[in-house]
Amino acid sequence: VQTLGIRITNTNTLCYVISTMDIRVNPLPTLIPPTEPYVLCDENQDGTTGFNLTTLIPDLLQGANYTITFHETLTDAQLNNNPINTALPYNNIIPFMQILYVRAVDPLTTCWSVLPITLKVNPSPIAPFNLDDIIKCDDDNNPQNAITGIDLTQRTAAVLAQQPPPTSNYIVTYFTSQTAAQAGIAPIIPATNYVATNGQTIWVRVENTLTDCYNVGSFQIIINTPLQLTTPTPLSVCDDDTIPNNQYHIFDLTVKNAQITQNLLGYTVTYYPSLALAQAGGATTITTPTAYTNIFAAVQTLGVVVTNNETGCKSITTLDIRVLPIPTPNIDPPSLGAKCDDNNPGDMLEVFDLTTYAAYIINGDPNVTLHYFPTQIDAQNNVVINEILNPDTALVGGNVWIRVENNRVDYQGNRCFVLVEQALTVNPLPALAQPIAPYRICDDNADGIAFFNLANAQLATAILATPQLPANFTITYYATAAGANPTTNTGELPLPDNYQNVTPDSQNIYIRVVNNTTGCVNAAGELTLAVEEYAQATGPQVFESCDDSLDNNPYDGIMQVDLTQYEDEILNGQDLLIFLISYYHTQDDAIAGTDALTPAEAQNYTTAADTDQIWVKVENSSNTIIPVCYALTTIDITVERYPNPIIETPNDIDTICVDYASNVVVRPLTLDSSITNPSDYTFEWFEGTSTTPITGATGPTYTVDTASPTGATRTYTVRATSVSPLGCATTSAPFPVIQSGQAAIPAGTTGYTVTNGFTNSQIITVDIVGYGTYEYSLDDGPRQVSNIFTGVSLGSHVIHVWDTEGGDYSCEELVIEDVQIIDYPHYFTPNGDGYNDTWNVVGLSNFANVTKIYIFDRHGKLLKQLSAAGNGWDGTYNGQQLPSDDYWFTVDYPEQSTMKQFKAHFAMKR
Repeated sequence: VQTLGIRITNTNTLCYVISTMDIRVNPLPTLIPPTEPYVLCDENQDGTTGFNLTTLIPDLLQGANYTITFHETLTDAQLNNNPINTALPYNNIIPFMQILYVRAVDPLTTCWSVLPITLKVNPSPIAPFNLDDIIKCDDDNNPQNAITGIDLTQRTAAVLAQQPPPTSNYIVTYFTSQTAAQAGIAPIIPATNYVATNGQTIWVRVENTLTDCYNVGSFQIIINTPLQLTTPTPLSVCDDDTIPNNQYHIFDLTVKNAQITQNLLGYTVTYYPSLALAQAGGATTITTPTAYTNIFAAVQTLGVVVTNNETGCKSITTLDIRVLPIPTPNIDPPSLGAKCDDNNPGDMLEVFDLTTYAAYIINGDPNVTLHYFPTQIDAQNNVVINEILNPDTALVGGNVWIRVENNRVDYQGNRCFVLVEQALTVNPLPALAQPIAPYRICDDNADGIAFFNLANAQLATAILATPQLPANFTITYYATAAGANPTTNTGELPLPDNYQNVTPDSQNIYIRVVNNTTGCVNAAGELTLAVEEYAQATGPQVFESCDDSLDNNPYDGIMQVDLTQYEDEILNGQDLLIFLISYYHTQDDAIAGTDALTPAEAQNYTTAADTDQIWVKVENSSNTIIPVCYALTTIDITVERYPNPIIETPNDIDTICVDYASNVVVRPLTLDSSITNPSDYTFEWFEGTSTTPITGATGPTYTVDTASPTGATRTYTVRATSVSPLGCATTSAPFPVIQSGQAAIPAGTTGYTVTNGFTNSQIITVDIVGYGTYEYSLDDGPRQVSNIFTGVSLGSHVIHVWDTEGGDYSCEELVIEDVQIIDYPHYFTPNGDGYNDTWNVVGLSNFANVTKIYIFDRHGKLLKQLSAAGNGWDGTYNGQQLPSDDYWFTVDYPEQSTMKQFKAHFAMKR
């Protein structure tokens, strides 16, 4: 402490007083600094954690009475700003190491001091995560209890791999509970052979030996049990392969898979040549289990390993494979001969004794049985329902297959067998056409008698069913059915080749056909000899018409025609009840009498397009048999399509452009009838509903080049008429022609008006006339339907007006340039540099004749009267330059036929 004297003197009077002042120096607070940083472990390795700063206070004070606060910066500690809230843990904001500042205040003296302390965060080892379960098969002495020894240390490498290097800084231990792992007590020893139970959780602790920080994780123990197997039944096959009865065979071992795996899914069966090889494992597997040949004669025991596809656990068993001997019959019995198909002709079945050579086939083996089948497939597959049960009187039609079985049974329950083919033949009878067409000859003298050439090769072809050839058969004809049948013929001779019927008009004779190779006879044929009257057909008939069709399509050249309307002309007096008329598409069909139109089709016949020809056949029906004498004519049909005029224009334009002021068409429009081959037609064009053709408009096109007085849309039609004698004509649908044009500016106007002058929301209204429907844009901005633009900025603008009537081919665009809004510059600089050298109101030049502008100084003195169309004020008065200052003005101007006045001021800067 020190006492100082103080003298205070008045400098004017020199009077003074004297006093004293004590000065005192108090000691700063003294904290006890920590001997080492405040260290905590960090479980998430980000270098930050929560520190309880209050735990430091007792050691810092060590009995002193100071007020303690903590701060993040030295400045905050010195100024006592932003103290840290110690009621909550403090999370460091600088990872791993951060310096805080402790402010100690002596409550008696208010003296303070600051001490730095260090917070340190040691990262804990990374908690082992996503550790794979240890999965093992129960392969000890009791493989079904899911308990076996496990080497837990196989997860050590995975735990260390998740830690920052070097791994030598860590120790890994294993525990049976999380509590023990966290406490680090009672580790599993030894961890290399721990007897674990399926589903058990193992806890792993990883500890940093330098920092003592640790973390824990876990994984599961999965112990899988292998499939419990039983020994499968032997796999027996009959020795019927390439070298029969050699005691070796190719086996498909996989047929036993289902039995071995008990029909369970998810298992793989592997076969080995022996049990020892299966137990040893390795690569000695049977690589082709579907085609394995035994390596020991007759019987071999294989090793079988069954692997669970999901767990990999294996089970082992055995399988015996056995090769069974097959019968040794004689396989070449003599044929049982050939028979004709006389018993129920057509079924190709006759009675044979199939047991004729049974003893020869058995070949002295008492242990075999014979089974007879109609096909090789039935015999091979032992189709019992098809077995021939009466082989000594079997009704069969071809070679029979005999299944020779012994008493050996294979794995499928079938006896071992050999197939023997027994040959026999059933020859068919000659096949006759069904029905046999009558042999027709036209009668030339009306007596019903004529000569028939029975040796006619065409007749033989007509009698035999295809594909039989006449050269392979002998055909004879008889007057009676008994004479034709060899078994009933009592001496009747065949008819001569040139035979004359004895019964007028029609007579039946009987046919015998013999197969020259087999000798088989068919005597069931009957032939009608028919003598018929001639017929006449008058024609051709002609049908011509425009396409007045009922199908609502007059342009396809197709009509429905009643063909029967020409019957009287065709018959020309012949009796309609005796002479029948039929209709055909082709001459060949008419001659053959095939594919005739039905009566309904003939009465309502749909023609081919444009031209068609129908063949008409007139036949005599006076006999009771089908008539054959006939005559042919035609109906020749012509259907002319109606023209189909459809008015079209280039690019589908439907608009003409007309100048609004002169009413002159500036862009005409050519209408096209779209008629191909226009020289085949005449044309008439009509406007609106008028029935009077347009004068001179006689071509396939018409050009609209005159304006409508009212500007209204007009419609046009065209009528096309063919120049053929039929004169088929059609009128098109009306085609509307829209009258439009470029927008026009009304006389005496600018085409637009500006309102709300001198404001921030001025409005430009476009005022135009024209025939079209228009859209507007300002300064190449977006198009709009409205003709009003609001909020227009100061300056020169361009208005575009588009016609929308013609789409992409609309009429000419109107452009209005140098459009000004009404405003004034707030300053000007008349210094002769060419920029802002004069001042004037803008946007009123078009109204200069009625607009008045006056400029005043700040005292109200009139300095200048301006024209809105002039160059503006240059900042002089009576030739003298005025100084920089604010100047006032008034402007009287028109807005929508009303005069307004605006007052404001502006600055002149020199």
